[in-house]
Amino acid sequence: MSDTGTSSYVVVRGSIPLFWQEGEALVTLKPTPTLIKDKPHHEAMGKHLGELAARYKRVSMLSLIDTSGVEGPISQSFKATAQPFVERGSGAGKDSDVAFTEFDFHKVCGKTASPAAAVGVAMLLDAMEGMTPENLFLRLRKRGGGWEKSVEQGTVFRVNCIDCLDRTNVVQVLSKPRQFPLRLRAMGGCGLDVRGVRLREMRLLLLF
Repeated sequence: MSDTGTSSYVVVRGSIPLFWQEGEALVTLKPTPTLIKDKPHHEAMGKHLGELAARYKRVSMLSLIDTSGVEGPISQSFKATAQPFVERGSGAGKDSDVAFTEFDFHKVCGKTASPAAAVGVAMLLDAMEGMTPENLFLRLRKRGGGWEKSVEQGTVFRVNCIDCLDRTNVVQVLSKPRQFPLRLRAMGGCGLDVRGVRLREMRLLLLF
């Protein structure tokens, strides 16, 4: 917030929007996520995406779960259930208001810090950049005795892994660098020139 206005940036982090369970959670630290049969998966995802699209106009889903191993089956179900909404839209707005990107975080980035992980993070940044439009933040400015909306957040990242912890945390941090300097510039902060800013050019600021 400044004397002339304020801005915000929203990332949605959540579970896989299907009916699923980890029945072994009480007996093992690595339970197998399984889809619950005979549940209205399509309807549930449609309601969820419709509510997000009604608020933010466009939803960019980024799934970080493993595409093989114990997470493989639910990953496939998630992708298959999401595909009709990618093709036809959520029903809340324009046809192309839903995007879905699958990024196997553990396969590409590994599970520990290493040179290979740094390469994987760069690939993740490239994937996110392809999903990143210009209108990723909201800006309000003072006008008279009230507030006027000058920029509206028109896309929201909807990020998930299995438990919405480590992998999701990484993306929540990495999704900020392109819109943050744009917000500063829009509010006249620091005299920062952000023309041509790319996510990969900002990654060192976030990783070190």
